[in-house]
Amino acid sequence: MPRCPSCGKGGFTNHEAISRHMSQPKSGCSTWFGDLVHIREDLLSRDPDGHNDLHATSINKQSGGRDEYDSMVGSDEQMLDRTQEGNSHSSLIKHFPGAMQFNADKFSNHWSSNIYYPFASRGDWELGLWLLHSGLSMGVINAFLSFHLIHFSELLPSRPCWKSQEIHTSHLTKRPVLFYWHGSLELLQFLFNNPEFQNVMDLSPYRLYDSATCLYCIYMEWMSGEDAWSMRSQIPVGATLLGTILSSDKTNILVLTGDCITHPLLISLTNIKMATRLKLSSHMFLLTTLLLIPKFIHKNKQMKGVLEACLIHQCLDIVLEPLKQAAKLGVMMSDPWASKADPSDIEIYFRKAQKFCLNGVDKPFWHDIPLSCPSRLLTPEILHHIHKEFRDHNVKWCINALGSAEIDFRFSVLQPVTGLCHFKEGISTLKQVMGRTLHDIQHFIVGVIAGCAPHDVVIAIWALMDCCYHIQAYHIMDRDIEAIHSALHQFHLHKHSILDAGLHHGKANKPINNWHIPKLELMQSVVPSIARVGVSIQWSADLTKHAHIEQIKDPARGSNNNNYDPQICWQLDCLEKCRNFDLAMSFKDRGLQWDGSDLHGSSQPIRDYFAHSLQLASSPLDTIPLPHRAFSVGCIVFNLAYNPSICEKIHSMDAVHSIGGGPHRAIGNVVLPFEDIQMVEVHTHSVLPVQTILASLPKGDWQYGRYDSVVVNTDSTKIWPASGLQAGACHDPASQMHILRRAMQSCGQCLGDVIPVSQIRAYANLILHFGQCADTHLTSLNSFEHCWEFFLNKYFDKNSYYPLLL
Repeated sequence: MPRCPSCGKGGFTNHEAISRHMSQPKSGCSTWFGDLVHIREDLLSRDPDGHNDLHATSINKQSGGRDEYDSMVGSDEQMLDRTQEGNSHSSLIKHFPGAMQFNADKFSNHWSSNIYYPFASRGDWELGLWLLHSGLSMGVINAFLSFHLIHFSELLPSRPCWKSQEIHTSHLTKRPVLFYWHGSLELLQFLFNNPEFQNVMDLSPYRLYDSATCLYCIYMEWMSGEDAWSMRSQIPVGATLLGTILSSDKTNILVLTGDCITHPLLISLTNIKMATRLKLSSHMFLLTTLLLIPKFIHKNKQMKGVLEACLIHQCLDIVLEPLKQAAKLGVMMSDPWASKADPSDIEIYFRKAQKFCLNGVDKPFWHDIPLSCPSRLLTPEILHHIHKEFRDHNVKWCINALGSAEIDFRFSVLQPVTGLCHFKEGISTLKQVMGRTLHDIQHFIVGVIAGCAPHDVVIAIWALMDCCYHIQAYHIMDRDIEAIHSALHQFHLHKHSILDAGLHHGKANKPINNWHIPKLELMQSVVPSIARVGVSIQWSADLTKHAHIEQIKDPARGSNNNNYDPQICWQLDCLEKCRNFDLAMSFKDRGLQWDGSDLHGSSQPIRDYFAHSLQLASSPLDTIPLPHRAFSVGCIVFNLAYNPSICEKIHSMDAVHSIGGGPHRAIGNVVLPFEDIQMVEVHTHSVLPVQTILASLPKGDWQYGRYDSVVVNTDSTKIWPASGLQAGACHDPASQMHILRRAMQSCGQCLGDVIPVSQIRAYANLILHFGQCADTHLTSLNSFEHCWEFFLNKYFDKNSYYPLLL
């Protein structure tokens, strides 16, 4: 019977049935014919001089070949070996086994004449690279086996090999337990030897102070923490301390699937600097293993969970055994997990363990790792410990305090802010909320509930918000740690009001009269963790959750949707070989002198308006239009976006009052020559993303216009943000935010003034002061026009949060 030429599926009655099958839009076979057409066109467009012969290997040696690559690798190793001195040409260098894999490979004799071996030319390599990254189905890939492209990819220099074994369990499972993993120590060596990270790696602990007086210590990278300093003092002199990051979380392999769940374990190095480690494009996290999620045959559901936990720790013990042996050199530790109950009898052992709030695992994977303690090993994590705590508890307290309808209405009438989510339907019915949405809710929650929620409840909420904002800082000083302590103290002083008002609910929306919340308890360990291992923001799971896409879900899409684990391992192995080979070719073929920058660039680079404004200021006046659309004032740069150009717009003399004496107020019908301003702010020697400030005339749905508020500097002796806010606004005792009132003339009209754009210092977000009950006539289009009192929102942006505290 006819079969599909793409996936090999049989059982079709005729060729028309095969065509209907291949035309299904959701089928992986729908792109089969188009792929063949593109490949045929690429093959036909190749040079007719024999370079398309995939078996040809006799290509003349060109510049930038093997000798040049050897010298480059040698210089990199000299950089890592800090003890080597003298002339390298007169010294005998003995490389560590496996360090020169590219030139020590069994095919190195072929690369001396053709650096693209096993491919015949650069064109063959680029075609193979495209095919292996195209995400084609397994049937399409099998169709290309005749071109030997897949076979060639297997001959590329290899990364650490995958291993597998069958795990024998003490209790029966529905299927045999097959375990796939990488050598953990080999992966760390792979990261450590990667030339992309040679200039962004800390090899020695350090302590950073705010000044030469060494009064306040600043915690940033892991190497700046006390744990790294303490561990370094316990290892032999001359050794290098390498920290390991392990991240694990369950994830669905495919969308809308039932039991297709895997538990990946990712590994990385803490020595690599945070700025590089937090970039998705750096490929910092490598898949170590796919932890097993077997289905045990046991009548007790709770015991199934214990058996799964024991098996996971057993697998972790296998994976991390090389790291344990490496860390044990010269170090011995006793086993702290001794128990009077027999671990083989899991039910009795579990009952004993529950008395100590333990999970029933007798041998956790860290039991024989030197210098490891769970209280230090398990670091606070921003996504789950901070943002998920906010979603699971803080938001629900606020909803219960105001009611779903009231809080949803208040969020819906807030004026939309460029770049942030606008909650047109409120927040009470949100499902599957991600970290970005939680950030946007955090910006407004305190101002929204102020005036309606009980006074002490508002204090408890803003105390937790202050604590979260201080914890998420990229550098923390001793005074910031004191602020975290103070915020937690404020919360504990007022948290009783949440229980007294009956706002803390559990399952079935029943009130709970206790504080058994693990995420709140973990907040007490944040400050000790910062002092030991550096700031908490570097341990956020945001990056590792994104890594699940490229490490698990993308490779799974190229499988045949059956027996995922080996196919995911094969796909990752193939893609990593291609990436490493492409990196080596970038060095050798193009003669690239790498300076530590990102070879692939950023997908969303931050435009440097400072360089643009400097170029305009230094250009001859007759070569650019005036006035300048981009200019800088101190640490802020402005980019005016307007149409038509201001130089073509002619204003009448009565558009603006004369500037001679008194306030320079504009009349009500002044036409602004621009509609929005883009502001860029410099912070900690880096350029932050732009913030768009709107100043639009009435049009369309915005019958009153659309405009934003800003912080204005009217005193040249003050510097924003160091000087803070020097306005005469009063403070709200509950929310601890400034209260602003609209300036009015005696006739009842709004008081206005002409303000030079150069005096603008920052965007200022305002939240309506709703009071006890919000006006039902308000909408997001008219709320700013009809309200007279506002909160100056200090929680809108972390860069304005600290100045507004001054």
